[in-house]
Amino acid sequence: MCKLFLSSMIVLGLSACASSMQATPSAAASFDGEWSIVKVGDKAVSSESKAMLAFDAKTMRITGFDGCNRVMGSLKDENQQLKGMLASTMMACLGEDNSAISRAVGQTFANGAEVKVLEAGKIELKNQDGSLTLQKK
Repeated sequence: MCKLFLSSMIVLGLSACASSMQATPSAAASFDGEWSIVKVGDKAVSSESKAMLAFDAKTMRITGFDGCNRVMGSLKDENQQLKGMLASTMMACLGEDNSAISRAVGQTFANGAEVKVLEAGKIELKNQDGSLTLQKK
């Protein structure tokens, strides 16, 4: 009887704690979906590059095209920064602009990026190495 009472009190105590906790929004939740890469640093990206990233906030997965290669990987939300290692195909990257986009995408997520909403439908991923500006598709 004492064990049953003690077990009930523990369950009741834990459920009371759980209901008072508030979840903090994930950085990834703010930009779930498909985005075109429109700027690397201060340089505009040509629409012909078709560089894009797609985020799935539920699974914390990223897929896309960095101007040269298909990219995919898992992300972690650490202190409102997105971080993760991306895998990619290994196609030859022609053109300086495409190479710059490809490098920027890899560095952004490897070193972690702060998410900043610029305006409706535009976000910036920024870290010490530079920034990527994305526009909602």
